[in-house]
Amino acid sequence: MAPSKKSCVWKFYDKIEGASNSAKCNLCQKSIKSCGNTTNLIGHIKNVHKAAFRELNNENSKNSNIDSNTINKNTQSVTTVADVQPSTSSADVMELTEEADADKISDSFKDEIYQPFTIVENEGFRNLIKVIAPHYKLPSKTTLTRWVDDKYAALSTVFKEKLSNIENLTLTTDMWSETMSMRSFLEITAHFGVGNELLSITLGVYQSNERHTSEHIAEMLLKTCTEWGIDRDKISYLVTDNAANMVKAIDLAFGKKHIPCFAHTLNLVAQNSMQQCTELQSLITKVKDIVTWFKQSNIASNELRKATQKETKLIQELEESLAKELQSVILKEIDKRMGVIERVTSLAIATILDPRFKKMHFTDPIALSSAVAKVKEFMKATIQNEVVESDYSNHSDKPEDNFSLWDDHHKLVHKSWKTAKSDNAISDELSIYLRSPVGRLNENPL
Repeated sequence: MAPSKKSCVWKFYDKIEGASNSAKCNLCQKSIKSCGNTTNLIGHIKNVHKAAFRELNNENSKNSNIDSNTINKNTQSVTTVADVQPSTSSADVMELTEEADADKISDSFKDEIYQPFTIVENEGFRNLIKVIAPHYKLPSKTTLTRWVDDKYAALSTVFKEKLSNIENLTLTTDMWSETMSMRSFLEITAHFGVGNELLSITLGVYQSNERHTSEHIAEMLLKTCTEWGIDRDKISYLVTDNAANMVKAIDLAFGKKHIPCFAHTLNLVAQNSMQQCTELQSLITKVKDIVTWFKQSNIASNELRKATQKETKLIQELEESLAKELQSVILKEIDKRMGVIERVTSLAIATILDPRFKKMHFTDPIALSSAVAKVKEFMKATIQNEVVESDYSNHSDKPEDNFSLWDDHHKLVHKSWKTAKSDNAISDELSIYLRSPVGRLNENPL
């Protein structure tokens, strides 16, 4: 039996015979240690059975059997969104405090609420805030706009400074349309590395009121680079979809620096394969006609819903001839769009220098050897630049010696030693790197 002086919380528990310090919850049948007091019992109801805890609070306000400091250890009082029907599920009830932190709410408006500014004018939302924090004054739509503008100004200054110190970066851009208002936008994103960290920032989403010509797109891209202080020579590549106007725009503004988006290319493989497979295309057309017919008739739609509720047998796979045709078409499309991807120097070098892949997936030995040779050239050029800078520094600090006929010979010998040493060092370093095990896919390649 429960103690003679019962707490209201005992209506949800039964004492366990033979266990004086434990009680069984009547709502979930879980055993809870009481330890001679009701703190754990109340905590279980509060954390697991929200509706029951609300009921417990209501009873507590009418009598003084439960110590209010025990129930509300961290909050002065608890207000919850009322359920239409009583429920013991914690997923159906949300606990809210009356005394909310106004600063945290303001920070949420600035950083975390991805809603239109007009949300502060919504009557239901205003009533909700009154329940949560009756003393908090909602900002106006104008204030929210000012907050966003101020934050953009501060962050753009920070990232402009970061971009000014970046030696190489890549841009991705896409033109898309908002279907409700039929407006077009051009989004531009920059990707670069800082130390061992990869960063991506959206430079802008610009509305386009003109035709999507390559000249217009090129102009918008150059304008964005100027706005953010990005030197065109620092841009290694630009990634876009395969649209002709986008490809030409990149060529006009930046030269031969375009790389097609892999996801868009893969999507084109699927689309074109389905269009070329005549039997599959005929099947898709029939399915579309059936869907159109059912959408035009409520009676037919009701009959279809009734029919689909019945248990039916599993459908067999596609006919062998159709499956083979589709497979053949897909392979042809992949070969057409990606067959020479290993010979694209930039992608091949990027793959080799990524410790997660290196030369593992190369199937073309000529493309692999060409990419490795290119990497060696880059390494050699870097070392030679360092040597030239070192020689210049040493020569400027060294006093002029007496003239000798052997000066030119000594210079050539010195140069040949450095060249041989650098070539051997490059080969050894690159060979060790390529022979070492590849990294895990979830590792940072930098």
